[in-house]
Amino acid sequence: MATGGKLAHAPMDHDPEYVMDVATGTGIWAIQFGSTVQNYWATFRKGMSKIGRDMLCPRNYKTWLAEVGFVDIREQIFHCPLADWPEELDQKRLGQYALVNLTEGARGFSWKALGFAGLGAEEKENLTAELRRDAGDPSLEIFHPVYVVYARKPHDWEVEKTQGQSGSDS
Repeated sequence: MATGGKLAHAPMDHDPEYVMDVATGTGIWAIQFGSTVQNYWATFRKGMSKIGRDMLCPRNYKTWLAEVGFVDIREQIFHCPLADWPEELDQKRLGQYALVNLTEGARGFSWKALGFAGLGAEEKENLTAELRRDAGDPSLEIFHPVYVVYARKPHDWEVEKTQGQSGSDS
């Protein structure tokens, strides 16, 4: 839903032999300052960083694809609302689904990360309970970006052309 109902965004003139799907969510939430949701997210990110998981890495996908030689790189950023604050019906519905996903799953998917961030069992329980209580507040207008980044491996003739050009300069 967040991507306008499209399953794939990369243009394809044939059936690709290989497709790589790299995590498309970022978890970098646009949140008003001082909210429980913001504090939860900061603590969750801290815990994930302790185990080497950068929750902000999707914003680097485009650069990383270029660095390893992919071409025709395209990046689209969709905004996924949390709760039913948007006026557009499809965005409102998406926000409702996202809210249920977060509030029903917060304890399950964040328990260990919150522990890695230094929270004890009671603190984790309290924070996730506050999150469930506050996440649906429409006045916060919370959303998170969903990155869709695609590219293609260069054709052999493109690689040969590039190598030939760089060799003639030396």
